[in-house]
Amino acid sequence: MSAILAFPSGPTLKKIRKSKGITQAELVNAETPQQICSLDHLRMIEKGERIPSSEILLKILTRLDVSYDGLMEIVYGQKHQAFMNKFAMVWDGLRECTYDELAKHISELKCDTLYDKNIPAAEQVILLLEGILHTMHINDKQRGLEIYIHALSLTNSCVVKDNKLLFEKLDQCFYTLVEYRILSGIASCYDRLKDVNNALFVYSIIYNTLNHNNVEYAVKKKLLPAICRNYATALYKAEKNSESLMVSTRGIDFCNEVNELKEIGRLHSINALAAHYSNDRIQAHKSFMKLYNYHKTFSDDDDVNNTVKLASKFNYKLNND
Repeated sequence: MSAILAFPSGPTLKKIRKSKGITQAELVNAETPQQICSLDHLRMIEKGERIPSSEILLKILTRLDVSYDGLMEIVYGQKHQAFMNKFAMVWDGLRECTYDELAKHISELKCDTLYDKNIPAAEQVILLLEGILHTMHINDKQRGLEIYIHALSLTNSCVVKDNKLLFEKLDQCFYTLVEYRILSGIASCYDRLKDVNNALFVYSIIYNTLNHNNVEYAVKKKLLPAICRNYATALYKAEKNSESLMVSTRGIDFCNEVNELKEIGRLHSINALAAHYSNDRIQAHKSFMKLYNYHKTFSDDDDVNNTVKLASKFNYKLNND
């Protein structure tokens, strides 16, 4: 069974439920189509006689209106949450970090009195940063891949066989932003190692897991444009052009919904190519035009000219109409 990063004891769940003034029947939505589990199963969970599956636990926490951060504080205490806040500060400045600066941040986090390596979530963020150090600064993608997979294995039923990432159950993937970042790192490593099939496999896990509402809606809104772009690109590289067209179109819709300008240009580009190789020249021309207008508005002349050249290569004429 895939593990969530933190599991509250049965009595703790019972205490939270009672503090919210919710009965057991109300919690499981008894005798309704939305029933989470049987009343007997919930009673055994609260007595500590059963461990709920990740799916049931997430539904219970959602029903109790307990956020992931709130759960972490309940299970591990304020000390761990303070450590995660320090990690968040490092993450926010990650793009500007040099190798030496990132190595120093990792060392400081490891030595911090707030760090408890016995907490999987704490060790995971250290490994996440070490994976980034190897892939982005040392350019050792293979070692980075190994670190990422080890980080993911702390909370998921995943194994590696013949350099391939496997899951015991594909619907048990990730539930947190950290795990999303780790899986993205794994997919990126496979991509850079020219392992098209494994990259596509992991990107599909990321896309399908978010698609099935295993994370909060607000987080999904923030991440989906980039996830769609990565998955659409992986599908295109695997010559699955019709699927790439569908996913990139969905990504464009999300970009328009949340006003995400950074990703929409990239999505228009992959959408145009996927449409062309799917023999949908009308859609391809529309996407090339949208890409052209995007670069006219937000980019420099080089990007505009490159778009015109790319479209011309496939016999599409672009103008300002």
